[in-house]
Amino acid sequence: MLHLTERIVNESPHPMPFMWGHHPAFRPPFLGPSCRIDVGARAGVTGSDPTAAGRLRPDDAFSWPFARSRSGEQVDLRIVPPIDTGVADWVCLSGFDEGWYAVTDQERRVGIGMAWDPGMFPYLWYWQVWGGLPGYPWYGRHYNYALEPWTSWPDAGLERAIANGTAMVLPGHGSIETSLVAVAYTGLREVTSISRAGDVR
Repeated sequence: MLHLTERIVNESPHPMPFMWGHHPAFRPPFLGPSCRIDVGARAGVTGSDPTAAGRLRPDDAFSWPFARSRSGEQVDLRIVPPIDTGVADWVCLSGFDEGWYAVTDQERRVGIGMAWDPGMFPYLWYWQVWGGLPGYPWYGRHYNYALEPWTSWPDAGLERAIANGTAMVLPGHGSIETSLVAVAYTGLREVTSISRAGDVR
């Protein structure tokens, strides 16, 4: 287990809106089509600025894990497709009673997950590039994903988070502290929860 304790401080006397998040990303040799993604979320929304390689319907609310494709088909976001799928999407997950996610290689029965305070980070950005993004700088060779606990959404910057009411505000000379845990585990094919103490079930 890796325990992270973080603290941010507003050193000015004025209230400061902010976004706070994390960008743990994964790629081969761990990542592959034998992996399964489990999260504690109940709901999600797809991005409003899809790439040309996007397979999901933009600005579309859904219940985890099933989103809709641009053609109206059901897409199970727990499944990691192969690199030759050639797609790239961003979704924002929410509705956490407990903040956690897990990625498990079902063949090797090894995995990695995170847990956090959903009161501090109520959103999980799920950036997925399964061989998409054909132009510079990856030219379709990019095969990874990131599952990112965040205070706010979307990934388009602070101004949009202020506009949609998800930006947090730190009072003048105020501070906030929180903790997260990352944990590696073995012997499982899927995960139903990870506690903030690092217990994987």
